[in-house]
Amino acid sequence: MVKKTMNIQKRFLFILLGLLLCFAVFIVVKNLNGTTYQKGPYTTNTATPLPTIINRQQPTITSVVPTNKSSGVPINQGITVYFNFQPSKTNVDFSIYPSSSYSISYGYNNLSVVFDNPLQEGTLYEYTVKIKDTGSSSLFYFTTSGTPKTIFRGNPPPGASSSYKNYMLANHPDGFLASYTPYSTNDFSITSSFSKSPIEHFSFVVTLIGSDKASSKNIFLSWVKSLGFADSQIQNLDITYQ
Repeated sequence: MVKKTMNIQKRFLFILLGLLLCFAVFIVVKNLNGTTYQKGPYTTNTATPLPTIINRQQPTITSVVPTNKSSGVPINQGITVYFNFQPSKTNVDFSIYPSSSYSISYGYNNLSVVFDNPLQEGTLYEYTVKIKDTGSSSLFYFTTSGTPKTIFRGNPPPGASSSYKNYMLANHPDGFLASYTPYSTNDFSITSSFSKSPIEHFSFVVTLIGSDKASSKNIFLSWVKSLGFADSQIQNLDITYQ
């Protein structure tokens, strides 16, 4: 009986020593790795740094508001340009013609332009966004609501790009021609006026001078073509001959 009791005591001591050894190993591993092991999924006391995400795309503009070449834009509306990167005043330049005072704020992937005063009515605006990292420049256009105004005569005005004149000719040919009026020669004279019927546009009155009206009309048409107009554009203009 005594011998059996001693065997039980020995087994108990071995189990106790085993438990103490396991606990000691647990403490050592925890101190070395800073890791706490629990039953089930492992958790750690130290935070694992997240991988750095690098944008390897070419920096570019993804969209603009108002949309490019839009018309009827409210005169109190601002401009928002969206990018595939985070813009700032160190990596993006903005300019606009006709010149207007404004402030710019930068978001995560956009810049917002807020004008200090309402824009001019019926005016074609051109703005440039330059991405400094690539040296690329993008031109955008919009026309405000209201009675159109003739902005320039002849060459593009100071502050406008070389493509401003071509854009005006291609998209607003009546306003482009109105910029050259009134005009007269020994063979004809032309004046313009703005009409809201049937749609908003400039109309023209051409007075043919001299007895040979056909010759005077051909001279007038040659002058219009010298401005860059195509035959199809001339045919679509609201011109009255007298």
